[in-house]
Amino acid sequence: MQTDPFALQLRYSTATLGGNESQLAAEGRIYLAWLNPSNGLWQNSTTGDFGAGLPGDVYLDVQSSWATFASEHDITDANIGNFLGSYGVDVYDHDVWAVVNHNSQFAVVPEPSGLVLAACGALALCGAAIHRRRA
Repeated sequence: MQTDPFALQLRYSTATLGGNESQLAAEGRIYLAWLNPSNGLWQNSTTGDFGAGLPGDVYLDVQSSWATFASEHDITDANIGNFLGSYGVDVYDHDVWAVVNHNSQFAVVPEPSGLVLAACGALALCGAAIHRRRA
């Protein structure tokens, strides 16, 4: 459902990262995600936006806090729509943020490739257990 543009910020636990926080953040592997109802996958929250911000005002994978970013760019309620699609991570406070305009399910996605590998490993273990029971 479309909404007025707003900034959403969520905190994450470093225990869930499975790697060096600063490195993962620099590689763009920690971000605010939304559950895309059309495919059931967690994706970058800005991919669910209706439209986009203004060219030159959209910043991707910003490595600072929302407060710092908003202050540096003089973001207010009146002009936040210009920044629609911007997102970032703050490793100091362990927060992710994004400027979005949709009402959805949101979560922090840490290191997606690691989560996929963990899921594959769990499936392999289940398959091995089933194979042993049959033998």
